[in-house]
Amino acid sequence: MDRSKKSKFDYLIEWLFLLPFFSIIFYSFGDIRINLLIYFFAVFSFCYYIFFLENGFEICFSKGYHYFFTAVIISSISFIFSPIKHLIIIDYIGFLLGFVIFFLMLQKRSEDKIIYLYPFLFIIAIYSIYTGIVNKGEFTSTLKNANTLAFVSILICGMMLEEKKYYLALFFLIIIILTKSISALIAIMLTSFYYSFINRRNIDFKKNYFILIIVGVIFAFLIYHIDFNSVYDRIRWWKYSFDMFLEKPISGWGYSSFAYISERYLSIELKSIYAHNYFLEILSDFGILFFIFWMIFLYFIIKSTSGFYHYAIVASLIHSFFDFGLNTICGWWLFLYVSSKAMKNNLFIFRITEKYLEIKPFIRILAFSILISFLLFALKYVDLYNKNKDIIDNIEKKDYEIALSICNDTLKRYPSSIDIALRKYEIYTLYFNEKGDYKYLYSASNALEYILVLNPYSKRIYQILDELYRDLGDEKSLNDLSKRKKIYLKSI
Repeated sequence: MDRSKKSKFDYLIEWLFLLPFFSIIFYSFGDIRINLLIYFFAVFSFCYYIFFLENGFEICFSKGYHYFFTAVIISSISFIFSPIKHLIIIDYIGFLLGFVIFFLMLQKRSEDKIIYLYPFLFIIAIYSIYTGIVNKGEFTSTLKNANTLAFVSILICGMMLEEKKYYLALFFLIIIILTKSISALIAIMLTSFYYSFINRRNIDFKKNYFILIIVGVIFAFLIYHIDFNSVYDRIRWWKYSFDMFLEKPISGWGYSSFAYISERYLSIELKSIYAHNYFLEILSDFGILFFIFWMIFLYFIIKSTSGFYHYAIVASLIHSFFDFGLNTICGWWLFLYVSSKAMKNNLFIFRITEKYLEIKPFIRILAFSILISFLLFALKYVDLYNKNKDIIDNIEKKDYEIALSICNDTLKRYPSSIDIALRKYEIYTLYFNEKGDYKYLYSASNALEYILVLNPYSKRIYQILDELYRDLGDEKSLNDLSKRKKIYLKSI
């Protein structure tokens, strides 16, 4: 098939490259309905692509593609064996869709129309300034966290430099500086050293002393602004992430499991949903096998890329050694999108032969099944969102009976919903505060016990239950709880 001609698929994914930027813009909304809608476009595009594959079609793969697909398979095995897969499933789907975006963008024949990114970049930039003013110097934009904004800005900066949009690149470099992200500035400084080493024969350092001055200023800025408490916290998070890996070194705990499992090691005050080190976190998430194959594929990405894309990818990976930008779904998608653009000139092309006709019906059934399964999955979580909202509305109106009835009905339908179980605990606590009847404390403790069935590693729930059983004088339950804490918590 002539790759100069557009297929139906090319028209469909003309706008697919905007998905990472949609995820960035809506990141701080925290609305699962928006996330699922963005996910749907990626799922639909993938299903459409494999459904309409025909004899003679060409499929593009990047160098190291066998490591790529092996890593994807291992991650799915890790998910299947995760003890908390019901808690991480949405995050894991987002993780998988990053691979989908990478793969589909490799198939895209037309160049991305960068002009369509301008509205997104404008929103990110303007909202960065707004949050900096409102939050008195903390620039977060739509991303809730200054370090995540810095990570995203590094990749955008590299894209703009590659596209020769120098003023935009300069603006996002300023945003990086305004975030005061030590991780980002270390990444830029080390990448600058790397760039200087690679191009040392072409750089006259005596005449370009201004560059050395800038590097010196960045280094002084780092030393002045470094927060040693933050450094100490990171070291402890890294240690606990590595401890998680040592417990399940082969399969890991599942994607984004640090947010749930780390409580068994951490004090409540040190709670974090990220390990603040991408490499250690994927090691604990997926185990050593995924880590090896994925590191090899990252090596192929670095080796196969050039220009400003190459340096942006290197800087983003250095940043990810100290922070969690690559662990967020929006950061993950953007990284893989930029990587796909950077690898477009180093692709293997495979032509589908007539043998494909033998498995074509099964592939089409698979595509249809994936799409229907995702739609049913999305409807479930939209329904849960609406039920949770109804419960909150009734709690605010003090219609506790109605709220409790919705909780019970919802848990019967969706027994793995930890959020609904938490609402049930909240209602019984409000009942007790209002009526003073200890039977409501027993009911509240039952709701918390249900939560521990869903996540037996939550130190916070153990602590609340401990207080409840002491108030109730229930020594038997206290002893049983103490035994379970010794099993599931490493730090009591």
